[in-house]
Amino acid sequence: MDPMRMTWDDAEEFVKAAGLDKDEYFHISRSRTAEEEALRKTVVWDEKGIRNVAVWWAPGANEGYYVHVSRELIKGRDVSYEPAMLGKFWSAARAAFASELLVRLFYGLFKHQDELLEDARRNYEELNR
Repeated sequence: MDPMRMTWDDAEEFVKAAGLDKDEYFHISRSRTAEEEALRKTVVWDEKGIRNVAVWWAPGANEGYYVHVSRELIKGRDVSYEPAMLGKFWSAARAAFASELLVRLFYGLFKHQDELLEDARRNYEELNR
């Protein structure tokens, strides 16, 4: 997948294709507003004013680990981070796995999708030893 042509919807589907456990999720939006639906089909790097995509994971307050994805948008002299995606995973290793997939996907740090998934799965297995 060419990262310069990837939509937010493509990124969501890519993480889901890597495999989610029961009760895990990864999505663009829960509320499905018109603006959020439009975001699904937007090419990530074509979005006006986007400069960076931030991906990080953190432990949840009560359960699980959350992966956050935000868009750094520049409007004139103002810079803001707007949430784009959210996922919940049952272990730190699985959250790190999803985060790595996304960073590598957004920034084109792989040659083929199969190679990316294999590398990420290998790293996930190493974390779980």
